[in-house]
Parts: sequence; C-alpha cells; structure tokens
Amino acid sequence: NRLWVLRSSPLSPRDVFLGKLAVNMILLLPAVAVSVILLAFSKGFSLLDLVLFFLVPSLLGLLIALFGLYANLLWPRLDYTSENAVVKQSASVMAASFGGMGAMLALSLCYWFLARKVMSYHVYCFCALVVLMVGCILLWRLILTKGAEEYEQL
Repeated sequence: NRLWVLRSSPLSPRDVFLGKLAVNMILLLPAVAVSVILLAFSKGFSLLDLVLFFLVPSLLGLLIALFGLYANLLWPRLDYTSENAVVKQSASVMAASFGGMGAMLALSLCYWFLARKVMSYHVYCFCALVVLMVGCILLWRLILTKGAEEYEQL
C-alpha cells in the first residue's frame, strides 16, 4: 500500500530491481564466504573446491532471488493489514521458497542419480554453474522486460 512512494521516486524499474537483489546478495554472500572459510580450515579441500563451494551457492542464491523478485511482480500482495501477511501468506513467497528448495533438490538429485556415474564432481559443478548462469541471465532479462511492465502497472 506504499508502493506509490517508490514509484514516485526518480528511479527506473531496473534500479529498483537491482536494489532489491542487492539486499538478498548482501545477506547471502558473507554467509557463504564464512562457510567457505570454515571449510577451508576444517578440511583439506583444494582451492578449486573452495572456489566452487563459493560460486555454486552464490549463483543459486542469485537465481532464487531473481525468481522471488519475478514472483513478487507477478503476484503482489498489496491488500495486507500487517507486514507479516506479506511475508508469510503470499503466493509469491511460497513460490520462491518452494522454487528455491526445488532448484537445490534438483541440482543435488541430478548429481547423485545421474551425473556422478559419468563425470567428476568438479565437472558437474562447472556444468551446474553454466546452468545457473543461464538461468540467472534469462530471469534477469524476463524481469527487465515483462517484470518492468508488471511494475509499471502496479
């Protein structure tokens, strides 16, 4: 119900979307970095492993943030009486949460049941990085086109 404040500012939809994504990434990247540092000291992983341990969750987090942003544009919840309703009772939050869980589960199950028999873990991680990057690029383009139209119509 306060979207007019944001829409009346001299920001383009792209700037608004980047700001929303930045909040997600500011919370995610330090947590991933700390986890990788702890793994580096606790186990004898190679530098390549540590880089992959940082990149794969970071790109997956970006993909989930992009999906959540697009879901919020498709199914905005503007008729709420408290902020809890937006966070806990909206279709976009449910779609983003279950979509993120599904993406993580799909990556894990693909490796466990299919890829580990035909390729090494490192090769699979590089393949996963490519898939995640393509997904991020496609979602970002979708957000900048259809998502910007939805934002303008809100």
